[in-house]
Amino acid sequence: MITDNGCVDTSACVNYMPMRIPELTIEEFTISPNPFTSQTTISFSKPQKNTAIKITDVVGEVIYQSTITNQHSALI
Repeated sequence: MITDNGCVDTSACVNYMPMRIPELTIEEFTISPNPFTSQTTISFSKPQKNTAIKITDVVGEVIYQSTITNQHSALI
């Protein structure tokens, strides 16, 4: 048994952040407004070619999924 900050488990405790953006850096896109309640716009610094957009909630459930082609932005 391993104890870490009150967490008891059978293996080492690991922090996990279920978010990844492997191909883009933070300077290459913006999301506004953020946070949002009904819709938002994702804007890219250059046109995206066959780019998949997937938005998940905090438990990993997909709440939006789309692919854009030759666009600078996507209204979600």
